[in-house]
Amino acid sequence: MRASFVLAVLLALAAARGGAAQENADSVLDVLSSSTQLSTLNKYVQKSPAAKKLLDAAGGFQGTFFAPSNSAFSALGDNLSNKQLQDILLYHIVPGPPAAFNNLNDGQVFITALKPKTITAKYQEGRLSLVDEEGNTARINNADTTIGRAQYGVIHEIDEVLLPYAINRAGAGSGGSSDSVDAADIAAAPGAAPGELGMPGESVIDVLMAANLTALVEVAELAGLSDELGPGFTGTLFAPSDDAVEKFLVELGSGGLDPALAQETLLYHVVNGTLKANDLTGGQLLTTAGGGIITAMRQDGQLYLQDAAGRPAALVTEADLPAAGGLVHVIDTVLLPRRLSAPTDVPPAQPAPPSGAAGRAAGAAVVLLAALLAAALA
Repeated sequence: MRASFVLAVLLALAAARGGAAQENADSVLDVLSSSTQLSTLNKYVQKSPAAKKLLDAAGGFQGTFFAPSNSAFSALGDNLSNKQLQDILLYHIVPGPPAAFNNLNDGQVFITALKPKTITAKYQEGRLSLVDEEGNTARINNADTTIGRAQYGVIHEIDEVLLPYAINRAGAGSGGSSDSVDAADIAAAPGAAPGELGMPGESVIDVLMAANLTALVEVAELAGLSDELGPGFTGTLFAPSDDAVEKFLVELGSGGLDPALAQETLLYHVVNGTLKANDLTGGQLLTTAGGGIITAMRQDGQLYLQDAAGRPAALVTEADLPAAGGLVHVIDTVLLPRRLSAPTDVPPAQPAPPSGAAGRAAGAAVVLLAALLAAALA
């Protein structure tokens, strides 16, 4: 499928930008247990039922895990309370669509499993940094270890531990880090919701249905991406209106929309991280979940999005609809990652035959052009 090819290309590019991409792994826990650089993290995850539950969820991990190295934890120290350790681990987990290294944009905000705590991606001195709630930064040493056959999860090894709040490293608590976190600790975790700890609530599909964007819901079902727009979604979706989708289908002609094109098109409307409309600036480049580029534009106080196909820019007609752990912006035009072939069932437009004086003049012009061509070839 096109999405698999795009992901393969992104992983190859990531090797040049953020460390060599590793082979796909069966699970997050397999990666942690086999990595000599992540043995401390593995030890802590095994002692935190809350974090282990998210990373070893039924059906496989879906999201992004920023994994601090052994040296990162050494710098932090080991005098952490059970509660602090749990919060730190949850803070490094971002449920939802996986954020490959090349899809990280400057200014992206990631809502972590420790809701509402966030991590922000920033480019500093030409390099990508992750900024925590305390202003500390971490850099990615080894990028894009994908998880599962469907590759719905990704791990980035980082060189510092990110903090959701200020921590007194000298005396973190009487429990220490050697004891496991108990059920009371899990229930008391910030952002915990009944059912699943730290997972966002309402699905994007529910929000689309409530906003009468039923055509896009059908596209998601055809693309096989309904689950990705479920309660774990934490990105930004630019959602074409029903009219926009219907016009797009007319453009496609009798060939219609097949699952591969539906997936390619829908992934082009998803950007990792939560981007509010007012935070988007004119000329800002947004990397989509499919690896394409969308350009944000500002004109007369309105926000427009320009796709890679050079079509008329899409106007954001409704902004900042909360959905799961992310946002939805409604747009009036479908965005395309590339130019599509013209539908074969639509004949090219033919000019009407001339008549009267116009017809005679056109005929004379044709005769004159033929004579000039013959003279040139003589």
